[in-house]
Amino acid sequence: MKNIALTLSLFLILTSNLLFGQSKPEWTTTFNKINTEVVANSNAYKSLKTATETIGHRLTGSTNGEKAEEFAYNLLKSEGAEPVLILDDIFAELDTTRRQQLTSVTQMAE
Repeated sequence: MKNIALTLSLFLILTSNLLFGQSKPEWTTTFNKINTEVVANSNAYKSLKTATETIGHRLTGSTNGEKAEEFAYNLLKSEGAEPVLILDDIFAELDTTRRQQLTSVTQMAE
C-alpha cells in the first residue's frame, strides 16, 4: 500500500508540473524526497518501464490506452489494492462504443 501511495504521489507531482508549467522551489525538495523513497522501496519505475516497453504509446481512447488502463488496474490489484473507477460527467460525453467499453470494465471490477 505504501508503494501505491508513493507511486501516485510521484505521478501527481510530475503531472502537475507538466500541466501547469509552474516550478516552485519547495516542489524540488518534495520531489527529491519522494523520488529517493520510490527508488529505494518501490517498483514504480520498473512498472513504468514494463508498461512503456510492452504497451508503447498510450493515447486516451486508443487500443494501447485501454491496455494501459488494464495494466494499471491489474498492477494495483496485485499490490493488494482495490482499484476504484470514478465515473463523472465525462461518461456522458463518450461515444456509444466507449461508453459500452467503460461499462464493461466497471462491471468486471465489481
